[in-house]
Amino acid sequence: MLIVTILAAMLAGVLGLGWLVPLIMGIVYLRRRTGGTVLTVLGGVWLLGVVAIVALAALTARQVRRSFATSPKVEQFDATKYTGPTGTIALTYKGRSRLEVYQHEQRKRLRLSTDDGTIKAPVAIYSVLSYEAIAKDAKRAQWVATYRPDSLKAAVSAGATTKLDLGPPLTASITVKKAPNDSVTMDFSLTGATAGQYTITKAHGVRVAPSFVALDQSGRTVWRGRFEYG
Repeated sequence: MLIVTILAAMLAGVLGLGWLVPLIMGIVYLRRRTGGTVLTVLGGVWLLGVVAIVALAALTARQVRRSFATSPKVEQFDATKYTGPTGTIALTYKGRSRLEVYQHEQRKRLRLSTDDGTIKAPVAIYSVLSYEAIAKDAKRAQWVATYRPDSLKAAVSAGATTKLDLGPPLTASITVKKAPNDSVTMDFSLTGATAGQYTITKAHGVRVAPSFVALDQSGRTVWRGRFEYG
């Protein structure tokens, strides 16, 4: 890895400063009146190319910094302090959960939280960016089931209820496919109230992939392991 880094740095140096060689040689030959026009032009064109690349890189970096600076921050919505018209979002899961949404008219991101599956939200049209269902196990460890829909919108009207089929119960399934050399591949899927794909993680803990156990017809364990993320 170190050798690759060194070679990359050397290549960047050659490309960035290599124009000096033909330019200087061309100027020297011109002064001696022994040619040098081609080398001078080559060095000048090379220099202009380097300048253009540096300027383009600086412009791109500036635009990236500006986009990060102007990207909307997530605002936690507090219904007790909001005085405008509101509607209700009813979730399938009647436990603790969070929605992160994008409010199109106001062009801002909101985090909507609930303990019972019912959320008060400002009247607006939203794109749902993510959903999280939160629960604790018998040892009081907190777990989060996360779903990021590709395209899910919710229109909240004043005094009305908008239903969103999000959250548990979650259904785990495994798709087994035959592969060459008498082997098999297994794809793990975790779906919620709709066909959306969920991931489960332990809050503030290490992300551990789901495990599996394969049994033969007699119930004997013949294979065990863990799935891989991605």
